[in-house]
Amino acid sequence: RGEEDIEASEALGILLMLAVVIAILVVGFLVERRDVQFISEAAIGLAAGVVVGLLVEVAGASGTFRTTVNFDVEFFFLVLLPPIIFEAGYSMEPEKFFGNFGAICCFAFVGTSVSTVLISLAMWLGGAAGLCYPLSFVDAGLFGSLISATDPVTTLAVFSHLGADKDLFYLVFGESVLNDAVAIVLYRSLLTFKTHAVTTGSIFKAIGTFLAIFLGSCAMGIATGLLSALLYRQQWFKDKGLANLALSILVLVPFCSYMAAEAAGFSGIVAILFCGITMAKYTRPNLTRSNRLISLHIFKVLARVSETFVFCYMGVALFLEDQAWDVGISGLGFFMFFLISLAAMLASRVANVYPNTLLVNKWRPVHKRIPQKHQFMLWFSGLRGAIAFALSMKSIEDIGQRGGHVVFSCTLLLVILTVVLMGGSTAAMLKRLGLMGEVTTEYEQIRNTANEGERRVEEIELVRRKDSGLDLASQDGDSGNASPVAAIGSSLKRLARRTTFEELDQQVLSKLFISPDAEPSLRADGQDHGGDGGEGQTSTARTKGNGA
Repeated sequence: RGEEDIEASEALGILLMLAVVIAILVVGFLVERRDVQFISEAAIGLAAGVVVGLLVEVAGASGTFRTTVNFDVEFFFLVLLPPIIFEAGYSMEPEKFFGNFGAICCFAFVGTSVSTVLISLAMWLGGAAGLCYPLSFVDAGLFGSLISATDPVTTLAVFSHLGADKDLFYLVFGESVLNDAVAIVLYRSLLTFKTHAVTTGSIFKAIGTFLAIFLGSCAMGIATGLLSALLYRQQWFKDKGLANLALSILVLVPFCSYMAAEAAGFSGIVAILFCGITMAKYTRPNLTRSNRLISLHIFKVLARVSETFVFCYMGVALFLEDQAWDVGISGLGFFMFFLISLAAMLASRVANVYPNTLLVNKWRPVHKRIPQKHQFMLWFSGLRGAIAFALSMKSIEDIGQRGGHVVFSCTLLLVILTVVLMGGSTAAMLKRLGLMGEVTTEYEQIRNTANEGERRVEEIELVRRKDSGLDLASQDGDSGNASPVAAIGSSLKRLARRTTFEELDQQVLSKLFISPDAEPSLRADGQDHGGDGGEGQTSTARTKGNGA
């Protein structure tokens, strides 16, 4: 009977969470349909989670049921987070992402490091001065690294729906996905100082550990993505009878990347992110036209359900996890800790965005510089979310019960505050700054992404025909007959004169990893005229960036 009772409690807890997630999705749809822009789906998820946590607490539930309903760090990192991170990389438009890659890296690497240092110093000095709950220098560094992880999922959803400038979207999006990876690796690197003294040698060792983990994870993710591109490049894999097999393998590949990196001691998050980016650039063009669209829908669904679970779990934790509201005299120690961390978070965001933008604009041509309005939205989009929350829960074990719970409670409040207030006011801020474009539905956004991949196939086809000496105006698509070895050989000679990544991509990588028989289903007008399963509908809401 004991085991049966445990299984029944687990099933009841899982059923409750599934029902709540379904309710959140339905309410989110109704809110979006009525164009209520100040309430996001993430905020609805948090609110629903708070209600569930309160009811469980009031009912006095304990044991297996309470554990099942509550947030679990391992479940988050191994099950919920991988599809969210992969979808972020896979659904992107590679050209827009890599067109802003220098700026994205500047914000993600330099900016996150600066943010970590400033927040760490503020919290350490505040504690040393007796203004708030004191943390050791290393513990303050751990808090600084985890709270520097941004998660603007709410902001990006509004950006997409309201047709915000594409360059602004990809600056915010690109920074957030790389920033999450950097924050996680930075946290792991700083954690080594819990067992080693802080010396010059140990600092350089931590920097080396950071670089080794990050670069090794990148290499594993890219290698997995390129192997999948070679697999899907095979002509027999495009047989209509193998469509389900092709999609099944496609869903499993990113998880292989994640687990392989974790097993090797690297970061699965970094690996699966770069696996997604690589597969978007080289694997997706090798898929059949219908599978491109289906794969985007599959990963979008997995990511959305996972994100909804995460925000719901965060709300539940408000009541089901031990909080540190009472630290200090009448809770003053925690209250001051929260205020100092909030001020440090906002100030460090300024120190991230504006100096880095100044640096980026010095290297960009005038028409590509980041304007003032975009800079403000970059600062405004620094919401905190799932990564910061999960790392803060992990910090309870890493920092210690008392200090860890202070960090956890503070992080939870910062997440709720930024998601509800800053996320909820994103639409109003876009309107005020005049950055709104044409409203699009989620289906249209997915189709736009699929069409971008199809346009890429046609661009690669044009490069192949040009390198093969074919007359572009007269040939009817008989471009796959030229020897790929000869084409790549001639391309390598040109690379001796120009070695930019774009040239390397066009002349070598695309020819090696993208099939000459990839299906370009777009005509010169850039619209899909195919007919697989009703795919012939054209997207009527494509937005164009202003070139900033």
